[in-house]
Amino acid sequence: MSWLTALIRPWGIVPVDADTHVPWPEGEMVKEWWFAARRPWGLPSPEDIDLKRLKTVLPRLVLHDVEPEDPVFRVRLAGEDYAAMLKRNPKGVGFDQLPHSRGLKRRYMWAVRHRRPYYTRPLELSWAERPYRRYQALVMPLSSNGERVDAILALGRFFLMEEEE
Repeated sequence: MSWLTALIRPWGIVPVDADTHVPWPEGEMVKEWWFAARRPWGLPSPEDIDLKRLKTVLPRLVLHDVEPEDPVFRVRLAGEDYAAMLKRNPKGVGFDQLPHSRGLKRRYMWAVRHRRPYYTRPLELSWAERPYRRYQALVMPLSSNGERVDAILALGRFFLMEEEE
């Protein structure tokens, strides 16, 4: 089994390089922003987030602070699509306060350890109100100083019950 197959099978992770095709147009656009915004240490900083360039995807973006102990992933900002699905503003909420977040934390840990983005194959959406059934995410690590990953920016793609991929 290849290392890529080993990652994709249990966690749904597909590592992203500059030449990787992200299978939805908004994901491809955000991936291109991430690679263009990288600093000398290889990652963009949270302050590099270009709200004007990312305007069309803001409702589906979530920014997590990465607290170094354990680490803890805590929502700093969430687009309105996330708030609507959770039926509340998740600002300040950590993964430990979200149902069904164990797999999510493992995948985010991969981005922190490897300091590179990934996207997921469609995954079951167990934490949202219906009518959504599945989701994909493009997850991108950020670093303010190059020393450690201190934020994660994620773009969600949500599938309604009747939609196909």
